[in-house]
Amino acid sequence: MATYRSPSRTLKDMLRVERWARREAGVVRQVVLIIAVSVLSGVLIAGLALPWVGLIDKGAQSSAEAVKGFPLPLKFPPLSERTEVETANGAHLASFYDENRQYVPLSQVSYTMRKAIISIEDSRFYQHGAIDIKGTGRALLVNFFGGGVIQGGSTITQQLVKLTRLENATTAKARAAATADTKARKLEELRYAIWVENHLSKNSILEHYLNTAYYGDGAYGIQAAAHHYFSTTAAKLDLTQSALLAGLVKSPAGYDPTNHPTAALNRRNTVLDRMQALHVITRKQSRHARATPLGLKVSYIPNGCISTKAPWFCDYLLNYLLQDPDLGKTVEERKHLIYAGGLTIKTTLRPSFQRAADRAVTNHVNATDSAIGAVAMVQPRTGYVRALAQSRPMGGNAHKGQTYINYTVPKQYGDANGFQAGSNFKPFVLSAAIKQNIPLNTSINAPQQITLQQSSYGNCPSGVPYVGSWTVHNSTGAGRFNLYTGTQQSVNTFYAQLEQRT
Repeated sequence: MATYRSPSRTLKDMLRVERWARREAGVVRQVVLIIAVSVLSGVLIAGLALPWVGLIDKGAQSSAEAVKGFPLPLKFPPLSERTEVETANGAHLASFYDENRQYVPLSQVSYTMRKAIISIEDSRFYQHGAIDIKGTGRALLVNFFGGGVIQGGSTITQQLVKLTRLENATTAKARAAATADTKARKLEELRYAIWVENHLSKNSILEHYLNTAYYGDGAYGIQAAAHHYFSTTAAKLDLTQSALLAGLVKSPAGYDPTNHPTAALNRRNTVLDRMQALHVITRKQSRHARATPLGLKVSYIPNGCISTKAPWFCDYLLNYLLQDPDLGKTVEERKHLIYAGGLTIKTTLRPSFQRAADRAVTNHVNATDSAIGAVAMVQPRTGYVRALAQSRPMGGNAHKGQTYINYTVPKQYGDANGFQAGSNFKPFVLSAAIKQNIPLNTSINAPQQITLQQSSYGNCPSGVPYVGSWTVHNSTGAGRFNLYTGTQQSVNTFYAQLEQRT
């Protein structure tokens, strides 16, 4: 005969079974976790031992040499940094860079930023060595049970090794080797990381990492990132700013706040949650920070000359430096130093002179005129170039009269044949005449055309093969002129004869 239980009794039994199942599942999970950690630890230790485990039977000396040779020395060349160009009074003129970066010591990075990057990337950074076995084991288990990549296991030191190897790579093959998803690359990185931990302090490692990392949208290093996203410095980064920048290093493109603000906000809040979980910040601080908007104040640093207030002076400067052997044996070496050397270049440009030269040109010659107006202001005695201006602006739109040809400088610096000085030399002759006490009412007959012997000039001695005759023409008429009228009408044959007397 069939028996039936009441509905309430069946529900109780079901709840009892569910509680038992949960307890059993929890026990099983803990057992699996313990076994997995044990296995993982054994694998890691065995992996570290592989290079010398086969030498045990070859004697203690061979084994010691194998252990000693396991770490690989890592070169830390100077990072690519932005070069700054200044005017004669110290104002900013231009920037040149391959990577927008300014290296800063750790003391100039806010404490909040340091804690944020450690919290999200390597919370046990100051407790472990080259590899964090506990952290790596936890990450692998979380990823295993989570069915995907939830946590990463690389330490800050290991990440620095990867970034530095990429910086050191000069070929496509070397760059591929530095990023290959292979066990060999991981083991090689570990060998480098052990050497780094043995030769650099933790603070030095963190400093290098913060300055080497890419933060997206063209910002390399923490100082450039602070300026780019918040128009501030690394030393002044607050909690919300630090959390945002710390979150970017995992995926600079994916969390770029200028293109993906929602993803960036969520990532920033993840960093804040992690900082709270580690008791780096309080729950109140985390709650307040999470409610704060991104607060971006994006600043871009133009690269090159086209956006500067003196583009033609800047262009002349760049071409001049590229031909300076003091900056390197080859043009490529010089270019690398200029765009990656973090130089501070002080120039002779006077901003007020430059503005005056620009006004003088644009007020008299239009950009689209067939004639070109140009001004080169050079200080006598020193040869300092104070300003360069021309009527055609820098750019590629020919319909607007734009050009990339610098007409104000010699051909080797501007790709143009330049201009004849012409009547610009007449004031020098006039000032020499006044200095030599030639009366201003001195009258000279100036025909439409005249041929003069070069030997009649003081700086052209007779008997020299290249000395010959010089034929001069007028474009302003003929007659008798004095120093007043000859200057007013810019009479060529008058000044050619006045030059004989001076």
